[in-house]
Order: sequence, then C-alpha cells, then structure tokens
Amino acid sequence: MKFIKHPTDASPLLEQTAQFVCVVNKAPEWKITWQKSSNSKNGTWSNIVTSSGAKAKYQHLKSNSLKIHRVQESDAGKYRCVADNGDHSKAATLMVKGKKEKLDGSF
Repeated sequence: MKFIKHPTDASPLLEQTAQFVCVVNKAPEWKITWQKSSNSKNGTWSNIVTSSGAKAKYQHLKSNSLKIHRVQESDAGKYRCVADNGDHSKAATLMVKGKKEKLDGSF
C-alpha cells in the first residue's frame, strides 16, 4: 500500500472550510477512516464521525478527503487518515487563523 496523496497542514480562517486529502493506491479496496488526536500527552486518536448532510460539521467525501465546515478554534489539532486496518496512516495539523473579518472591515 502506498499513499499517492496525503494530508498536509492547513490554516483556514475561523468559520471557513478546511479540507484534508488522502489517496492510496489500493482504493477503493482499502477503507479510509479519519481520526483526530486528543491533544493529550499519550497521543490518543479518536475516529471522526462524518455525515453527508448539508449541515454536517465533518464530511468524508467520495474522494476520501475530509472536509471540516465552519472551523472553530476547538477544531485545531492533528488529523490523520488511516488506511484499511490501521497499519498505515498519515497526519497533518489544522491551525485556525484569527477572527473572520466582516464585509465592512469591522470585527
């Protein structure tokens, strides 16, 4: 198994959308899941619950990408895509940039 594309660090603005890409050479045979680090010292990873609904926070796209809508500071951290049985994974960091500026330039 080989990663053709793997997630890279992202820095979206607050309330914007972030997307991580994950493509393996064994798709679609190998299932891709997405996880987020608990940010604790022991480095525990938890599966991300995704949905396809229009109001979903997390979407697992058909391309195996992870889309995070309406990014908040609490979304910052490490994310990884895990291929098949968990023996193969690649991680990236999400850093959320400051406040979203309103159209009139005020905050």
